[in-house]
Amino acid sequence: FKVRALSYAQMHFWYFWKLVYPRYLCFDYGHACIPLVHDLIDWRNILPLITYTTLAMLIAFAVKHARISLLLGMALLLVPLVPALNVVFPVGTLLAERLLFVPSIGYCFIVAELLLVDLADHWKSLSTTLFDPVVHAIHNKALHWMSRSKDAGKIRSGGDVKLGYKSVYFFVVPLLSLWTVRVWTRNEDWASETKLYASALKVCPQSLKALTNHALLSIQQKQLDEAVASARGAL
Repeated sequence: FKVRALSYAQMHFWYFWKLVYPRYLCFDYGHACIPLVHDLIDWRNILPLITYTTLAMLIAFAVKHARISLLLGMALLLVPLVPALNVVFPVGTLLAERLLFVPSIGYCFIVAELLLVDLADHWKSLSTTLFDPVVHAIHNKALHWMSRSKDAGKIRSGGDVKLGYKSVYFFVVPLLSLWTVRVWTRNEDWASETKLYASALKVCPQSLKALTNHALLSIQQKQLDEAVASARGAL
C-alpha cells in the first residue's frame, strides 16, 4: 500500500509538471519511465508535497478573496483530472497526457488570472524601471529620423508612450511563442506511427508499449535489425 500511494502521489506531480514544462512528452508512460517510490525518505516525495501545497494555497486564496475566475480555473483543472489520479478508485492508466486536454484550459485560466490581475502592480513597476525608458528611446529615435516626414506630427501627437501593465506582453508573447512551437513539433510527432514511437523512445527508452509497437512496425516495414533491437529491449 505504501509503495502504491507514494508512487501515485509522484504521478500527481508529473501531471502538473507536464502543464508547466511540456518539453518531454511520451504517448505511453510506465514504471520503467517513472520508477516507483518505495520509501518515505525518498527525496522525490518532496515534489508531490510542493504540488499539493501550491494547489491548497491557490484554492484558499481564491475562496478568501472570492475570486470567481480563479475558482473556475481550479475547477476546470481539478474536476476532470481527479478521476484519473487513482485517488477515488484505481484506473488502468498510470500517466497519460491525453487526460490533460480539459485541465489545460483551467491551467490557462489560472496563469492568465495571476499574470494580469495579481501581478499587475509588479508589471507596472517593471514597466517604469525597465521597459518605458526603452520605448521612449525608440520613440525619440523615430522622431529624429522622421522629423522631415509628414508622419512626424502623428508621432508627436501621441504624447508620452507608457506601457503600464502591458509590459506583461514582453513576458507572455515569448512564452506563448515557445508553447506554440512545442504544439507544432508535438503534432509532427503524431503525424505517423514511426515518428510517434521514435519520439516516445527518445523520452522513455524503456517503455514496454513503445518498444513493442516499434518492433511490430519495423517488421511490417522490413527493417528487421531495428525490430530485433526493439524486441530485445522490450524483453
